[in-house]
Amino acid sequence: MKTTKLSILAILAISVMITSINAESVNKSFWTDQLNKNVSEITLNTGESKTVRLFAEIPDNNTLKAYSVVIYYDDTIIELATSASPNSQMKPKMVSSDSPGTVIVNSFDVNGVTGGSTAIADIVLTGIKAGSNSCSVLFTAFGEDADKQFLPKSSSLQVNVK
Repeated sequence: MKTTKLSILAILAISVMITSINAESVNKSFWTDQLNKNVSEITLNTGESKTVRLFAEIPDNNTLKAYSVVIYYDDTIIELATSASPNSQMKPKMVSSDSPGTVIVNSFDVNGVTGGSTAIADIVLTGIKAGSNSCSVLFTAFGEDADKQFLPKSSSLQVNVK
């Protein structure tokens, strides 16, 4: 009985260690201001606009050749416009905002981008009316090809309008 309990504890300890090792190597997405300082929250006055930049990390020894990302927001509180970031290594090829509160950004490059992080897009947020909104991001594709994907762990941006 003691041997079984010790074996179970050893297996649990190993799984926790493996999970924490994998968690450290997860690539992430993040938001910055135009000076490339990380931000997780911004405040706007009604009618005011501010630009933020969405970045995503590319794991070492990987090449990003295509991505598709969906940005969700409350279109009753903010207006959202998307454009290419000036220093982006893989500028958006297609931006769709056909559905209210949703923007889809896609790009591809046969040569790709290796390692580090890359700017996905610049996002201009304009306050429409007072309220709070969490702009969330969902990467539906991010990788070298359909079989080699390394989807970033997404982060949201809290937007407060006064």
